[in-house]
Amino acid sequence: MLHALLLAAALASPSPSPAQESHCLDSFYGVGALFVAPEDVARGVQNSRPDRIIRVDVVQAKSLHDTPIVGFLYISQADRVLFSTRKRKNIDPAVAPLIREIYAAASTATAPQLNRLLERQDGNAVLYLRNPQFLKRLPLRALPCVVLSATEKPR
Repeated sequence: MLHALLLAAALASPSPSPAQESHCLDSFYGVGALFVAPEDVARGVQNSRPDRIIRVDVVQAKSLHDTPIVGFLYISQADRVLFSTRKRKNIDPAVAPLIREIYAAASTATAPQLNRLLERQDGNAVLYLRNPQFLKRLPLRALPCVVLSATEKPR
């Protein structure tokens, strides 16, 4: 069941065309993108209405030399938080242990399940973080990259 939830997050509903989004580097989603949060069957929550990304933060490894980029945090209008890595070709091998730690802490999926999830989307799988507070315990920092301004209307 958890694997299905991870896949639901990874295969979130289509977003608007790239021309309508404001991307940060090689982020999977851009500001303005629509997604449907995964259903939380255990809590009886069914999400059928799309949510919109209003902010993209770059997550860096502050414990490594040159603070390489680990991935991206996406914050939605409904205060949902998602995480994705960079595209596989852009991932610094030194951040791989941090990526695995994020995926492991956010779920109870097995390592092989997480590997398959990442392989299917060229390393850029999106993970819904129910409790993003655990990120504060890791040697990471998040910096705003693209933010929907208060006066800008979502597309």
